[in-house]
Amino acid sequence: MKKFLFILFIICCGQLSAVKGLYVDGFASILGNTNKEDSLLNYAQQNGFTYLALYELHLVHASNNLTTVPTSAPLAAFILKAKTVYGITEVGACSENFWWFDNIASVYNSIHPNPDEQFDVYNLEFEFWNIGTVGPGQYYCTTYLTPGGFSCDTSGAFAFYMKELKSIDSLATIDGLKSEIYVGWFNQYQATQMKSKADRILLHSYVNNVNNVYSYAQLRLMYLGNTPGIVDVIPIYSSEPAFSGPWLAINPEVNVNPIYTNGFTSDAGSWKANINLIGYQWFAYSFMPYGLPLGIEEESDLAIYPNPTTEYLSIANPNSENMTVTITGIDGRIVYEGTSSNETITILVKDWPGGFYNALIRFKHYTILSKVMKV
Repeated sequence: MKKFLFILFIICCGQLSAVKGLYVDGFASILGNTNKEDSLLNYAQQNGFTYLALYELHLVHASNNLTTVPTSAPLAAFILKAKTVYGITEVGACSENFWWFDNIASVYNSIHPNPDEQFDVYNLEFEFWNIGTVGPGQYYCTTYLTPGGFSCDTSGAFAFYMKELKSIDSLATIDGLKSEIYVGWFNQYQATQMKSKADRILLHSYVNNVNNVYSYAQLRLMYLGNTPGIVDVIPIYSSEPAFSGPWLAINPEVNVNPIYTNGFTSDAGSWKANINLIGYQWFAYSFMPYGLPLGIEEESDLAIYPNPTTEYLSIANPNSENMTVTITGIDGRIVYEGTSSNETITILVKDWPGGFYNALIRFKHYTILSKVMKV
Protein backbone atom coordinates (compact mmCIF):
# COMPACT_ATOMS: atom_id res chain seq x y z
CA MET A 1 0.00 0.00 0.00
CA LYS A 2 1.37 3.39 -0.93
CA LYS A 3 2.49 5.38 2.08
CA PHE A 4 1.40 8.95 2.58
CA LEU A 5 4.38 11.28 2.64
CA PHE A 6 4.64 14.89 3.60
CA ILE A 7 4.72 17.07 0.52
CA LEU A 8 7.99 18.93 0.44
CA PHE A 9 7.72 22.31 -1.16
CA ILE A 10 11.00 22.67 -3.01
CA ILE A 11 12.21 25.92 -4.49
CA CYS A 12 14.46 24.86 -7.32
CA CYS A 13 16.55 26.67 -9.89
CA GLY A 14 19.78 26.93 -7.94
CA GLN A 15 18.34 26.51 -4.44
CA LEU A 16 18.31 23.47 -2.18
CA SER A 17 16.57 20.28 -3.28
CA ALA A 18 15.37 17.64 -0.82
CA VAL A 19 17.21 14.77 -2.51
CA LYS A 20 20.48 14.82 -4.38
CA GLY A 21 21.21 11.24 -5.30
CA LEU A 22 24.06 9.30 -6.84
CA TYR A 23 23.98 5.76 -8.20
CA VAL A 24 27.08 3.95 -6.99
CA ASP A 25 28.17 1.42 -9.58
CA GLY A 26 31.04 -0.95 -8.85
CA PHE A 27 30.17 -0.93 -5.16
CA ALA A 28 31.37 -4.51 -4.63
CA SER A 29 34.92 -3.41 -5.45
CA ILE A 30 34.63 -0.32 -3.23
CA LEU A 31 33.33 -1.88 -0.02
CA GLY A 32 36.11 -2.97 2.29
CA ASN A 33 38.75 -0.81 0.60
CA THR A 34 39.20 2.17 2.90
CA ASN A 35 40.74 4.37 0.21
CA LYS A 36 37.96 3.68 -2.26
CA GLU A 37 35.24 4.08 0.37
CA ASP A 38 36.65 7.41 1.48
CA SER A 39 37.13 8.56 -2.11
CA LEU A 40 33.46 7.87 -2.80
CA LEU A 41 32.23 9.50 0.39
CA ASN A 42 34.51 12.52 0.01
CA TYR A 43 33.25 12.97 -3.53
CA ALA A 44 29.63 12.72 -2.33
CA GLN A 45 30.15 15.17 0.52
CA GLN A 46 32.11 17.72 -1.48
CA ASN A 47 29.47 17.72 -4.20
CA GLY A 48 26.45 17.83 -1.90
CA PHE A 49 25.02 14.36 -2.51
CA THR A 50 22.64 13.19 0.23
CA TYR A 51 21.46 9.86 -1.19
CA LEU A 52 23.51 6.87 -2.34
CA ALA A 53 21.78 4.09 -4.31
CA LEU A 54 24.03 1.04 -4.15
CA TYR A 55 24.49 -1.41 -7.02
CA GLU A 56 26.15 -4.86 -6.90
CA LEU A 57 24.79 -5.76 -3.47
CA HIS A 58 24.24 -9.31 -4.71
CA LEU A 59 28.01 -9.51 -5.26
CA VAL A 60 28.62 -8.02 -1.82
CA HIS A 61 26.33 -10.68 -0.34
CA ALA A 62 28.16 -13.44 -2.21
CA SER A 63 31.43 -12.49 -0.52
CA ASN A 64 30.11 -11.04 2.75
CA ASN A 65 26.86 -12.72 3.83
CA LEU A 66 24.55 -9.80 4.62
CA THR A 67 22.21 -11.87 6.79
CA THR A 68 24.61 -12.40 9.71
CA VAL A 69 26.03 -9.69 11.94
CA PRO A 70 29.75 -10.58 11.69
CA THR A 71 29.87 -10.98 7.91
CA SER A 72 27.72 -7.92 7.20
CA ALA A 73 29.85 -5.71 9.45
CA PRO A 74 31.75 -4.06 6.53
CA LEU A 75 28.51 -2.83 4.97
CA ALA A 76 27.17 -1.66 8.34
CA ALA A 77 30.40 0.24 8.98
CA PHE A 78 30.26 1.88 5.54
CA ILE A 79 26.65 3.03 5.94
CA LEU A 80 27.36 4.27 9.49
CA LYS A 81 30.35 6.27 8.23
CA ALA A 82 28.36 7.67 5.31
CA LYS A 83 25.53 8.88 7.53
CA THR A 84 27.41 10.09 10.59
CA VAL A 85 30.57 11.53 9.02
CA TYR A 86 29.80 12.45 5.42
CA GLY A 87 26.27 13.86 5.54
CA ILE A 88 24.48 11.08 3.66
CA THR A 89 20.84 10.99 4.80
CA GLU A 90 19.61 8.00 2.78
CA VAL A 91 21.14 4.78 1.49
CA GLY A 92 19.19 2.72 -1.02
CA ALA A 93 19.47 -0.97 -1.86
CA CYS A 94 19.00 -1.67 -5.59
CA SER A 95 17.72 -5.02 -6.87
CA GLU A 96 15.64 -6.47 -9.69
CA ASN A 97 13.42 -8.83 -7.67
CA PHE A 98 11.36 -9.04 -4.47
CA TRP A 99 13.14 -12.18 -3.24
CA TRP A 100 16.38 -10.28 -2.68
CA PHE A 101 14.74 -7.50 -0.69
CA ASP A 102 12.74 -9.98 1.40
CA ASN A 103 15.53 -12.47 2.11
CA ILE A 104 18.62 -10.27 2.14
CA ALA A 105 18.01 -6.51 2.54
CA SER A 106 15.16 -6.84 5.03
CA VAL A 107 17.07 -9.41 7.07
CA TYR A 108 20.15 -7.18 7.04
CA ASN A 109 18.12 -4.28 8.45
CA SER A 110 16.55 -6.50 11.11
CA ILE A 111 19.93 -7.58 12.51
CA HIS A 112 21.25 -4.00 12.52
CA PRO A 113 18.81 -2.08 14.72
CA ASN A 114 20.82 1.15 14.54
CA PRO A 115 19.11 3.31 11.87
CA ASP A 116 22.50 4.75 10.97
CA GLU A 117 23.55 1.29 9.73
CA GLN A 118 20.35 0.49 7.81
CA PHE A 119 19.02 0.81 4.29
CA ASP A 120 16.39 3.54 3.94
CA VAL A 121 15.11 2.76 0.45
CA TYR A 122 14.22 -0.36 -1.55
CA ASN A 123 14.93 0.53 -5.19
CA LEU A 124 13.45 -1.78 -7.85
CA GLU A 125 15.26 -1.78 -11.17
CA PHE A 126 13.68 -4.03 -13.78
CA GLU A 127 13.54 -2.66 -17.34
CA PHE A 128 10.21 -4.10 -18.43
CA TRP A 129 10.20 -1.79 -21.46
CA ASN A 130 13.50 -3.09 -22.84
CA ILE A 131 12.84 -5.78 -25.48
CA GLY A 132 16.57 -6.46 -25.55
CA THR A 133 16.34 -7.96 -22.05
CA VAL A 134 12.75 -9.28 -21.90
CA GLY A 135 12.52 -10.88 -25.38
CA PRO A 136 12.73 -14.64 -26.04
CA GLY A 137 16.05 -16.05 -24.92
CA GLN A 138 17.08 -12.84 -23.16
CA TYR A 139 18.12 -12.51 -19.50
CA TYR A 140 14.81 -11.41 -17.96
CA CYS A 141 12.93 -13.92 -20.10
CA THR A 142 14.93 -16.97 -19.02
CA THR A 143 15.52 -15.84 -15.42
CA TYR A 144 12.12 -14.49 -14.42
CA LEU A 145 9.40 -14.49 -17.07
CA THR A 146 9.36 -18.06 -18.37
CA PRO A 147 9.85 -19.63 -14.90
CA GLY A 148 7.03 -17.43 -13.57
CA GLY A 149 4.62 -18.17 -16.41
CA PHE A 150 4.83 -14.74 -18.01
CA SER A 151 5.20 -14.02 -21.71
CA CYS A 152 8.61 -12.91 -22.93
CA ASP A 153 7.57 -9.49 -24.19
CA THR A 154 7.04 -6.06 -22.68
CA SER A 155 3.47 -6.93 -21.67
CA GLY A 156 4.52 -10.03 -19.77
CA ALA A 157 7.48 -8.19 -18.28
CA PHE A 158 5.24 -5.41 -16.97
CA ALA A 159 2.85 -7.92 -15.39
CA PHE A 160 5.81 -9.56 -13.62
CA TYR A 161 7.14 -6.13 -12.65
CA MET A 162 3.90 -5.07 -11.01
CA LYS A 163 3.72 -8.33 -9.05
CA GLU A 164 7.20 -7.68 -7.72
CA LEU A 165 6.55 -4.00 -7.05
CA LYS A 166 3.42 -4.69 -5.01
CA SER A 167 5.34 -7.12 -2.82
CA ILE A 168 8.30 -4.75 -2.45
CA ASP A 169 6.06 -1.81 -1.53
CA SER A 170 4.28 -3.92 1.10
CA LEU A 171 7.63 -5.03 2.51
CA ALA A 172 8.87 -1.45 2.60
CA THR A 173 5.75 -0.43 4.52
CA ILE A 174 6.34 -3.19 7.08
CA ASP A 175 10.02 -2.31 7.40
CA GLY A 176 9.37 1.45 7.63
CA LEU A 177 11.28 2.23 4.43
CA LYS A 178 10.54 3.96 1.14
CA SER A 179 9.75 1.99 -2.01
CA GLU A 180 11.35 3.45 -5.13
CA ILE A 181 11.40 2.56 -8.81
CA TYR A 182 13.64 3.52 -11.68
CA VAL A 183 11.72 3.77 -14.96
CA GLY A 184 12.53 4.71 -18.51
CA TRP A 185 9.68 4.27 -20.99
CA PHE A 186 6.03 3.52 -20.23
CA ASN A 187 2.48 4.32 -21.34
CA GLN A 188 -0.47 5.94 -19.55
CA TYR A 189 -1.87 2.64 -18.23
CA GLN A 190 1.51 1.59 -16.87
CA ALA A 191 2.03 5.01 -15.27
CA THR A 192 -1.26 4.67 -13.41
CA GLN A 193 -0.37 1.20 -12.12
CA MET A 194 3.15 2.10 -11.02
CA LYS A 195 2.14 5.35 -9.36
CA SER A 196 -0.18 3.59 -6.94
CA LYS A 197 2.54 1.22 -5.70
CA ALA A 198 5.70 3.30 -5.32
CA ASP A 199 6.56 5.98 -2.81
CA ARG A 200 8.76 7.75 -5.32
CA ILE A 201 9.65 7.39 -8.97
CA LEU A 202 13.08 7.94 -10.50
CA LEU A 203 12.42 9.02 -14.07
CA HIS A 204 15.32 8.93 -16.49
CA SER A 205 16.12 11.86 -18.74
CA TYR A 206 19.27 10.76 -20.55
CA VAL A 207 20.17 13.34 -23.17
CA ASN A 208 23.33 14.52 -24.90
CA ASN A 209 21.95 18.06 -25.18
CA VAL A 210 21.10 19.24 -21.68
CA ASN A 211 18.79 21.91 -23.05
CA ASN A 212 16.39 19.06 -23.89
CA VAL A 213 16.48 17.50 -20.44
CA TYR A 214 12.91 18.55 -19.58
CA SER A 215 11.24 18.17 -22.99
CA TYR A 216 12.68 14.63 -23.21
CA ALA A 217 10.75 13.64 -20.06
CA GLN A 218 7.67 15.84 -20.44
CA LEU A 219 5.26 13.25 -21.90
CA ARG A 220 6.12 10.67 -19.24
CA LEU A 221 5.67 13.27 -16.50
CA MET A 222 2.27 14.02 -17.98
CA TYR A 223 1.36 10.32 -17.86
CA LEU A 224 2.21 10.27 -14.16
CA GLY A 225 0.35 13.49 -13.50
CA ASN A 226 -2.81 12.50 -15.36
CA THR A 227 -3.74 10.03 -12.61
CA PRO A 228 -5.27 11.52 -9.43
CA GLY A 229 -2.98 11.63 -6.43
CA ILE A 230 0.40 13.24 -5.87
CA VAL A 231 3.58 11.31 -6.63
CA ASP A 232 7.15 12.17 -5.70
CA VAL A 233 9.40 12.25 -8.78
CA ILE A 234 13.19 12.42 -8.99
CA PRO A 235 14.64 12.99 -12.49
CA ILE A 236 17.77 10.98 -13.31
CA TYR A 237 20.51 12.51 -15.42
CA SER A 238 23.27 10.45 -17.01
CA SER A 239 26.96 11.31 -16.94
CA GLU A 240 27.77 8.53 -19.42
CA PRO A 241 29.85 9.55 -22.47
CA ALA A 242 26.89 8.90 -24.78
CA PHE A 243 24.72 11.36 -22.86
CA SER A 244 25.68 14.33 -20.67
CA GLY A 245 29.27 13.24 -19.96
CA PRO A 246 30.94 15.53 -22.53
CA TRP A 247 28.89 18.48 -21.30
CA LEU A 248 29.86 17.77 -17.69
CA ALA A 249 33.54 17.81 -18.62
CA ILE A 250 33.36 21.59 -18.95
CA ASN A 251 30.22 22.50 -16.97
CA PRO A 252 29.19 22.02 -13.31
CA GLU A 253 26.59 19.30 -12.75
CA VAL A 254 24.41 21.65 -10.68
CA ASN A 255 23.55 23.56 -13.87
CA VAL A 256 21.46 20.70 -15.29
CA ASN A 257 18.63 20.48 -12.77
CA PRO A 258 17.57 24.15 -13.09
CA ILE A 259 16.93 23.53 -16.81
CA TYR A 260 14.58 20.69 -15.86
CA THR A 261 12.81 22.59 -13.09
CA ASN A 262 12.49 25.74 -15.20
CA GLY A 263 10.82 23.67 -17.92
CA PHE A 264 8.48 22.14 -15.38
CA THR A 265 7.62 25.53 -13.88
CA SER A 266 6.88 27.01 -17.30
CA ASP A 267 4.68 24.10 -18.37
CA ALA A 268 1.00 25.06 -18.40
CA GLY A 269 -0.40 21.56 -17.94
CA SER A 270 -2.91 21.10 -15.11
CA TRP A 271 -1.46 17.61 -14.53
CA LYS A 272 1.51 19.29 -12.83
CA ALA A 273 -0.49 19.53 -9.60
CA ASN A 274 0.00 15.77 -9.17
CA ILE A 275 3.80 15.85 -9.61
CA ASN A 276 6.05 16.66 -6.67
CA LEU A 277 9.66 17.13 -7.83
CA ILE A 278 11.78 16.39 -4.75
CA GLY A 279 15.33 16.59 -6.11
CA TYR A 280 17.46 14.86 -8.72
CA GLN A 281 19.82 11.92 -9.21
CA TRP A 282 22.90 11.13 -11.30
CA PHE A 283 23.84 7.88 -12.99
CA ALA A 284 26.51 6.97 -12.11
CA TYR A 285 29.53 7.44 -9.81
CA SER A 286 32.19 5.95 -12.12
CA PHE A 287 31.15 8.27 -14.97
CA MET A 288 31.05 11.50 -12.99
CA PRO A 289 33.75 13.95 -14.11
CA TYR A 290 36.41 14.80 -11.60
CA GLY A 291 36.12 18.22 -10.02
CA LEU A 292 38.69 19.80 -7.74
CA PRO A 293 37.40 19.12 -4.20
CA LEU A 294 37.22 21.87 -1.62
CA GLY A 295 40.43 22.43 0.29
CA ILE A 296 42.67 20.84 -2.34
CA GLU A 297 45.40 22.82 -4.02
CA GLU A 298 46.39 22.41 -7.62
CA GLU A 299 50.16 22.14 -8.03
CA SER A 300 52.15 22.62 -11.20
CA ASP A 301 55.63 21.94 -9.80
CA LEU A 302 55.04 18.55 -8.17
CA ALA A 303 57.73 16.02 -9.09
CA ILE A 304 55.71 13.85 -11.49
CA TYR A 305 57.82 12.68 -14.38
CA PRO A 306 58.05 12.22 -17.27
CA ASN A 307 55.03 14.34 -18.08
CA PRO A 308 53.91 13.88 -20.85
CA THR A 309 54.67 10.18 -20.63
CA THR A 310 54.36 7.10 -22.82
CA GLU A 311 55.17 4.05 -20.64
CA TYR A 312 55.87 4.91 -17.00
CA LEU A 313 54.91 7.67 -14.59
CA SER A 314 56.93 8.36 -11.43
CA ILE A 315 55.70 10.41 -8.47
CA ALA A 316 58.25 11.61 -5.93
CA ASN A 317 57.60 11.32 -2.21
CA PRO A 318 60.34 13.60 -0.83
CA ASN A 319 59.66 12.99 2.87
CA SER A 320 58.90 9.26 2.48
CA GLU A 321 55.59 9.73 4.30
CA ASN A 322 52.43 7.79 3.63
CA MET A 323 51.19 8.90 0.21
CA THR A 324 47.97 7.81 -1.51
CA VAL A 325 47.68 8.36 -5.26
CA THR A 326 44.38 8.25 -7.17
CA ILE A 327 44.48 8.86 -10.92
CA THR A 328 41.28 9.38 -12.88
CA GLY A 329 40.46 10.01 -16.52
CA ILE A 330 38.43 13.00 -17.65
CA ASP A 331 35.34 10.77 -17.49
CA GLY A 332 35.88 10.27 -13.75
CA ARG A 333 36.92 6.61 -13.97
CA ILE A 334 39.69 5.56 -11.59
CA VAL A 335 42.59 4.08 -13.58
CA TYR A 336 45.06 3.76 -10.72
CA GLU A 337 44.90 3.85 -6.92
CA GLY A 338 47.69 2.96 -4.50
CA THR A 339 49.38 3.86 -1.23
CA SER A 340 53.11 3.86 -0.49
CA SER A 341 55.73 5.39 1.78
CA ASN A 342 58.55 4.75 -0.71
CA GLU A 343 60.58 7.67 -2.02
CA THR A 344 59.00 7.18 -5.46
CA ILE A 345 55.88 5.51 -6.82
CA THR A 346 56.29 4.22 -10.39
CA ILE A 347 53.14 3.44 -12.36
CA LEU A 348 52.88 1.56 -15.67
CA VAL A 349 50.75 3.64 -18.04
CA LYS A 350 51.64 2.32 -21.50
CA ASP A 351 48.23 0.63 -21.93
CA TRP A 352 46.25 3.72 -20.95
CA PRO A 353 44.43 5.60 -23.72
CA GLY A 354 46.12 8.82 -24.72
CA GLY A 355 44.83 12.00 -23.13
CA PHE A 356 44.77 14.00 -19.91
CA TYR A 357 44.41 12.52 -16.42
CA ASN A 358 44.00 13.95 -12.92
CA ALA A 359 46.43 12.74 -10.23
CA LEU A 360 45.05 13.31 -6.74
CA ILE A 361 47.87 12.87 -4.20
CA ARG A 362 47.06 12.71 -0.49
CA PHE A 363 49.53 13.18 2.34
CA LYS A 364 48.75 13.31 6.04
CA HIS A 365 48.29 17.06 6.26
CA TYR A 366 47.52 18.12 2.71
CA THR A 367 46.26 16.97 -0.66
CA ILE A 368 47.36 18.17 -4.09
CA LEU A 369 46.19 17.73 -7.64
CA SER A 370 48.32 17.54 -10.76
CA LYS A 371 47.52 17.09 -14.43
CA VAL A 372 49.14 14.22 -16.28
CA MET A 373 49.27 13.63 -20.03
CA LYS A 374 49.62 10.21 -21.64
CA VAL A 375 50.79 10.27 -25.28
